Amino acid sequence: MMAHEEMLQRAAALRQILEPPGWLGLKRISSHARALPLMLAALGWNGAANRVCEALPHMADSLDRVDLINTMVNLGFYVQETEICLAHFDRRLAPCLFVADGGQDREDTALVLLTGPGEENQVFDAADDSPVPPERLRGLRGTIYRFTPLTTETLRNNRITINVPESPWAWFRLLTRRFDAIFSQAFLISTIINVLALASSLFVMVVYDKVIGSHSLETLKFLVGGALFAISAEAALRYLRARSLAFFGVRVDAIVSTTIFERLMYLPPRLIESSSIPSQVARIKDFDSIRDFFSGGAGISVLE
Repeated sequence: MMAHEEMLQRAAALRQILEPPGWLGLKRISSHARALPLMLAALGWNGAANRVCEALPHMADSLDRVDLINTMVNLGFYVQETEICLAHFDRRLAPCLFVADGGQDREDTALVLLTGPGEENQVFDAADDSPVPPERLRGLRGTIYRFTPLTTETLRNNRITINVPESPWAWFRLLTRRFDAIFSQAFLISTIINVLALASSLFVMVVYDKVIGSHSLETLKFLVGGALFAISAEAALRYLRARSLAFFGVRVDAIVSTTIFERLMYLPPRLIESSSIPSQVARIKDFDSIRDFFSGGAGISVLE
């Protein structure tokens, strides 16, 4: 971990870049806004200032605790929080952000906790970057936010990226796996429909072979009843298959569209701004063909 003096200098340099244009707040620079450069410097973050501008909320009057956490997430940090009393603080959690509970003077106060030599914990008040005396911290309760860079393990446990494997085929299989029951049902129904489709041909053959030659009207009655039953069953099964495929098409369309939109919302602004809005909408609309394929005649033809 860098020396505290160097950390404060880096935080002040970053703050000088962000404060004049109003990135840290148009009307008021809160302690949470001032804690952002201090926290990045404590974590040894070496990114450019424009990345912080892209991660910050646009044209915010003042940054609060949620804005600070969202900015850190957009910068690629994994956030863990826990309620704690500073008297029982574990120095292995440092560096971290501490927000005190209760009291009008502490409601909007953010403190950055660092480890010092030995068992000493160094605490800086983000409002003015001043060290906080130990007697002020005794019995202070609040919430600690620990920020760690995203790793392969944290990405695997991330709610968004867990459903986006690297292989396109694996992503498609993960999507369709939940509909295996519908596929099996549609395949079984298609098999029965193809068997029942032979009823009309068999009816004509049996009429010529058995009914006309022997003039057996009783046999004809049974054959007509059986043929009508087969045709009715085939029509009912075709309706059920169409309903199942339509449900699958609509669900795939909704899941894919929601996933794509969610991914677009979490992309860095520099990637989204390089493409026009119509082109981004067109990418989402392209997946309508998936719904049309399974709910239309093409999907039925594949099953048959």
